[in-house]
Amino acid sequence: MIPPTREAPVPYAGPGAYSARLVAHTLRRPRVLLGEHRGDSPQSALRWLLRRAQDVADQLAAPYAHPVRAWTADRDEHTWALGYLTLGEPYVFWAADEDGTRYVFSTQRTAVPQPPSATRKFPSARTVRGRGFLRLVRIPGRTGAGTGAETQRR
Repeated sequence: MIPPTREAPVPYAGPGAYSARLVAHTLRRPRVLLGEHRGDSPQSALRWLLRRAQDVADQLAAPYAHPVRAWTADRDEHTWALGYLTLGEPYVFWAADEDGTRYVFSTQRTAVPQPPSATRKFPSARTVRGRGFLRLVRIPGRTGAGTGAETQRR
């Protein structure tokens, strides 16, 4: 578990700004969600992952539980993960059991949806297909909200 004295302060990012998930990938079922958590800080997301990792390690055979327990005790790895999450990058750790099931522990910053500003105008544009790619073409004499991004079909 992460000791509170080693945690770097992180500004409040809003409710549910960080998500943590535990997913099992089995041979029979490609993906089984074993739990999900939304928190206000990377510390809360990582704490949840560490608690869930302890639960998984308690249920695995000793040789397969060892890497999970080592990960939960590695404070340097947790510090590195917190730094990565603070920068907005996702963090993933996975372990496997004797049956080939992979347990994927992941956490990331989730985008908090922002309503569009009433003053911002988005130009309308159409695309045309041509030789395997899409391209934008300008309409002569027209500008879209002052950007010149209006398009026409060629």
